[in-house]
Amino acid sequence: MWFVWLVLGAVLGAAAVWYWRERNEGTRVAEVQGSWEAKYRHAVEDVKRADAAHEETKERLRAAESRVAELEAEKARLEARIAELEGAAKAPPTAPAGGGGATPPRRRGDARLREIDAKLAQLPAGSSARRALLAERERLLSGGGDAGDGEDLKRIKGIGPAIEKKLKAMGITRIAQIAELGEEDIARIEEKLAFKGRIARERWVEQARALTRGEAG
Repeated sequence: MWFVWLVLGAVLGAAAVWYWRERNEGTRVAEVQGSWEAKYRHAVEDVKRADAAHEETKERLRAAESRVAELEAEKARLEARIAELEGAAKAPPTAPAGGGGATPPRRRGDARLREIDAKLAQLPAGSSARRALLAERERLLSGGGDAGDGEDLKRIKGIGPAIEKKLKAMGITRIAQIAELGEEDIARIEEKLAFKGRIARERWVEQARALTRGEAG
């Protein structure tokens, strides 16, 4: 009889061991499955974030390309305008209508145009003095009046008759030209007139800007 109980106990022990083993194995499977599901969800979220960032980058790229196209168009327009002004500067003044001994309608203006053309050939491209002369030339060609001897530069404190004469010989005949002088222009003028630092010290540019705005008489 004891042998039967021994066999029965062995069977029950084996069954208990198998049950606990299967239970632990199921727990590990559930843990692994849960871990992989969490990783999958994180991967899906990462993909969604990457897609959103990609779309935002494409929008920025399209906006940048549109801005570049606008700037290219503006550059082309400015280059065409510069070429037009350069061509006008190189072209000879239009001959007055009529012949014989008739007096040209804008004789002094034509003389000023020839003077401007001669000075433009000597000035570096892009300088403020060159831009001012081009603007004056365009105004004369469009019938804006005769420049004559220019403005009274002595309105600027520090410019006397002798300096005014030298400045006009250099092509600076208007106060607006002095208001637009850059560092290179100032250095060139001071070198020719042999008074380094005087323009800044006497504030010619500031005075000229005030005069062009009508803030001083």
